Amino acid sequence: GNPDYSTIQAAVDAIESGAESTDTIYVQPGTYDPVNVDSASELNLVSIQGPEETIIDAAGSSNAIAVQVNAGSVSIEGFTVENADGIGVGYWNDVNAGPDHEDLVVRNNIFVNNGADGLAFGNTENATVTGNYFARNGASAPNPNNGNGILMMSLQNSEVSENTFVENEDSGIYLDDLTGAGYLANTGITVENNNFVDNPE
Repeated sequence: GNPDYSTIQAAVDAIESGAESTDTIYVQPGTYDPVNVDSASELNLVSIQGPEETIIDAAGSSNAIAVQVNAGSVSIEGFTVENADGIGVGYWNDVNAGPDHEDLVVRNNIFVNNGADGLAFGNTENATVTGNYFARNGASAPNPNNGNGILMMSLQNSEVSENTFVENEDSGIYLDDLTGAGYLANTGITVENNNFVDNPE
């Protein structure tokens, strides 16, 4: 069946870890608490009525990241993600543990007023970030690499396109190249057709 849940976190927690099929969670309009996705191998998180009506708000939360993803293949589509002390959406592959991070899709979201970065992801293959709006992220960035619309690191075969960046504290997009055992080298990255307005760099 398709049971209903009152929070996004409850729906995520109900998914069986390591499931072979892709699960899709459809989210009704409303304002929701931060989410930690670490139970699913493949997950689509999709709002029904788009980012203006479907908000993940981390204001007043102890969560430094509004949407923390520690899963495999994940799609996030149609949300406003706002007011995190740290990062709006964080997607990172630990080089020593955890599932492979690949096939990340971040589409048609709004990232606004997150303290460090709107979106941060790294050690990832086949990421697609498109159609998003990033504004006024990074006002309380903890270090020089933060303060961006997007912070991305150690990527392969990934695309960032058709996004808009407005008044982020540091850069619209910051690409870092991490080195060492277990880190991917930056190769096959396409950044095109993005719009930048009043970002310092």
